[in-house]
Amino acid sequence: MNHQSWLGFNVEGVKWSESHGVQGSHQGAGVLYFGLPYMLKAKRCVCLGSGAGFVPLMMLSAQKRLITEGLLDNTDVVLVDADIGIWGRPVYQSGDDIDSNVRLVKKLTSEASGELSNINYLHVDADHSYEGVLEDLENYYPLMTGDWAITVHDTHNIENPHLPIGSWKAAQEFTDCHNLSLSNYRVGCGTAVIRRKDGG
Repeated sequence: MNHQSWLGFNVEGVKWSESHGVQGSHQGAGVLYFGLPYMLKAKRCVCLGSGAGFVPLMMLSAQKRLITEGLLDNTDVVLVDADIGIWGRPVYQSGDDIDSNVRLVKKLTSEASGELSNINYLHVDADHSYEGVLEDLENYYPLMTGDWAITVHDTHNIENPHLPIGSWKAAQEFTDCHNLSLSNYRVGCGTAVIRRKDGG
């Protein structure tokens, strides 16, 4: 089975996907963004920041797979992106949606948090500063429900692996404060996974 058939679409060449460790048909950290919502049977997935849609497409693919297996009734993937900077521009400049099944909320993450609830899987990839990531984690943590998972992108400094990076520092502080479990995968620019310590 090739990567295109198990995903349901071809994400090869999606802008910024290489920062998630994608190399040709090798999906890098994309297996996390597919596997976590799939494993959790996540009814609602939320992505903060787009990277031109790689992560939301993986979330959507997991939900579509769950629907074909009779384990989910519909897709519910929300992308929160205020279109600040260059990262979402390959999509926003063209005027095309990433996918018509991904609901775009074109607001700052701090503004959008008041409009969302019941999140099973959250990906944090908007403001990459220590302060910004910590704020997103604190704002969205109360919205997590059921058996949930949070991933945080850009936790690994590729050029200098020993140099601390804001996203990783924020994830560490947040998990320590809330007594949560934290793992970091140094694939591409790094992805941390946050879950309850009991795994549930």
